[in-house]
Amino acid sequence: MWGNREDRVALAEKIEVRYKGLLAKSGANRIYLHCGFGTDWRNVRDVAMNRDDDGTWRVMLELKDGSEVNFCFRDDAGNWDNNNGKNWGFVVDDSQLISQ
Repeated sequence: MWGNREDRVALAEKIEVRYKGLLAKSGANRIYLHCGFGTDWRNVRDVAMNRDDDGTWRVMLELKDGSEVNFCFRDDAGNWDNNNGKNWGFVVDDSQLISQ
């Protein structure tokens, strides 16, 4: 999935976030999804991602909070990828199930 602000996902849905960005290309040993909910980043957490053989990092994220989910990435050396300060995110729709 890509994190375009126009993308919508359903509340209580699990989404797979995949990452092959700057940190992955620089050979990071560990990458974490840094995420929060709403425009004020409530319930912020870091979730360890798993690396595939092709270098893609993946994690499943359950959406338990409404409005939106925002995220960026960090590695175990303290480097960040925040999409040039824009972060990534999805609108979380709690009104109906959204098929993809």
